[in-house]
Amino acid sequence: MIKSTYTITEWSDEYETAESRKLETMRWVPFPISTDGLLFKRIAKQKNRSELLAAMVLMLQVAGRSRRGNRGSLTFNGRPLDASDMTLLTGWPESTFEAAFAFFSSEEVGWLKVNPPPAANPPAQSPATPAASPATPADSPSTPPPTAGAIPIPPEGGQVGQGGQDKVGDGRDDTPPAATPSRKGKPESFGEVEAFIEESGIVITPVAAAKFFNHFEANGWVQGRGKPIRDWRAALRNWVLNESAFSAPKNSVASAAPAAGQIVSDPVIFK
Repeated sequence: MIKSTYTITEWSDEYETAESRKLETMRWVPFPISTDGLLFKRIAKQKNRSELLAAMVLMLQVAGRSRRGNRGSLTFNGRPLDASDMTLLTGWPESTFEAAFAFFSSEEVGWLKVNPPPAANPPAQSPATPAASPATPADSPSTPPPTAGAIPIPPEGGQVGQGGQDKVGDGRDDTPPAATPSRKGKPESFGEVEAFIEESGIVITPVAAAKFFNHFEANGWVQGRGKPIRDWRAALRNWVLNESAFSAPKNSVASAAPAAGQIVSDPVIFK
């Protein structure tokens, strides 16, 4: 089933700056420090205010991981995330995100905007009579407004950077150019793995991507017999191939490519 996409309504105005808009990827999200706004007061009135505030911070971190032009939506590798997906990515309870989605997307709060999945194709119209003028093609769906992400984006495993200082605004973009990635033995962070997955078109579930990163991070990025990994990108491709080979039933036919917006389930395949 194709899922709805949650987008932070005021992302561009509240969580981006003139400097952050120049960055291809962000490591920090500007976060207002005021506690007298309506949103903060509405959160404080709720019995589960601690869980709601934590979920808000985590949603900001996830929404800020996408590249410039796509930040502000809760997606992974271009696919919408629901409460269970957010739990897999962050480790926080699914019930927390279910309550947060309902609260922040309510008409009173409106911090989240819900974009429903595309409607099914309309039934074909009967052919027009020869005398009738040709039907005007239906207008294409309008492109949604640009998804607009200080809270640090967790570099590894969803951990918040120490100090909580706003690092956006120095104008420096130290992200390696996407066109000429360096062939190094380990990624700088899990965010670099996510960016490579999005650029390369590898189809892999959020859980499998996290398993890959956590496995080699725990082993010091070495292979069997302690041999250092020379190219972690090649290791990721092998990881996907091996996982697909072990999980696919014998004599089975590879499944079709996933529809747009679907969260892919095992076995994983290349596009």
